[in-house]
Amino acid sequence: LDTYGWVLFRRGETAQALPVLERAVALAPDQPALRFHLAMAQRATGMAGPARENFERALAADLPRAYAEQA
Repeated sequence: LDTYGWVLFRRGETAQALPVLERAVALAPDQPALRFHLAMAQRATGMAGPARENFERALAADLPRAYAEQA
């Protein structure tokens, strides 16, 4: 789900990516990369509050360095 959602997001299909990424996080809430992907989609759709929360949770869960620099 995460890969599919991230591909949609990278293709500019953010509205379609958002529910897919939300589902991925619901199934694996402790995966920081998934939270990062969801936060990026949320930010792109103007959901600043939820995006910030997911960025913070991803960073707190030892997000890989490449993602952490973007977050």
